[in-house]
Amino acid sequence: MHGDVKSAIELTSKLYNGLLQQQTEVYFYLCAQQFLELIRLLKFDEAVIYAQQHLGPFMDSEHVHLAQHLKARPAFWNL
Repeated sequence: MHGDVKSAIELTSKLYNGLLQQQTEVYFYLCAQQFLELIRLLKFDEAVIYAQQHLGPFMDSEHVHLAQHLKARPAFWNL
């Protein structure tokens, strides 16, 4: 599944029903990886929409530390 994060999320949800809802940090990082994959593929419009739909809900005060941690990742330095 190299680079196919979307399928990984779908398969995880199918095989382990409820896991990603319980492990929100795991879900966040999978979504963040999908966002980076879209950027790597130069699908900028799709990346923005994906981020709004899937990463936006994590921008509340409970999860904002995840976004701050993500921005510190080297993958963002080259964007």
